[in-house]
Amino acid sequence: VPLFPADSFIAVTAIGNQLGNTPQNTLDNSLTTRWSQPGIGQWIRYDLGSVQQVWAVDVAFYAGDQRTSFFAVEVSEDDEVYEQVLTDGVSSGMTTGLERFEFSPVKTRYVQIVGNGNSTGGANWNSITEARVRYDQSTGLKSVEQTFVISPNPYSSGELRFTLPAMLSSAGSMTITDLNGRRVYAAEFQATDTVISYDLQLSPGMYIVSLNRAENSIRTRLVVY
Repeated sequence: VPLFPADSFIAVTAIGNQLGNTPQNTLDNSLTTRWSQPGIGQWIRYDLGSVQQVWAVDVAFYAGDQRTSFFAVEVSEDDEVYEQVLTDGVSSGMTTGLERFEFSPVKTRYVQIVGNGNSTGGANWNSITEARVRYDQSTGLKSVEQTFVISPNPYSSGELRFTLPAMLSSAGSMTITDLNGRRVYAAEFQATDTVISYDLQLSPGMYIVSLNRAENSIRTRLVVY
């Protein structure tokens, strides 16, 4: 996902931060600065100034090509009652750039990312270099067009089918990673492909399946039993 300047009216606060690694660093359009805070349930909050129809967050994680980060996304119209719109979020572990995490469009003013540590454990640091709230597609059509379906899911053995989004604009690759960010499978697809299938041998557990193209990446979870 391309990095672009944040709207100047967006304000950011957080539950706390490591000395020097402030929440404002996530809006400075630089991947070399960051907000950092250790622990589970540590939040960083973005105020859009007014109610907007929000459908995604773009987040870049510190050391994002070396570990996966765990998080949730919550929204509120009044900064008092928050609703979770994305649970069990997991970064790819393959990039330090922005990654897009979509959810059903919702009208809200406040969007907070709740960090739940990372795959290296330890002090469970939550470290975000840049974050952008996406609200420029008020109809949510882009979110609908970019979903893809895995069947069967949960999966054990045999043929695994991937139904791709309609009207793909370019070819790309599909990757499957475990929750430690280790790539366990990769394949390529063409813009004209609508269904691809594979017979995979995967150990039981949860995996992240990513469709990667030049313009963006979209992800979903695969459970293997």
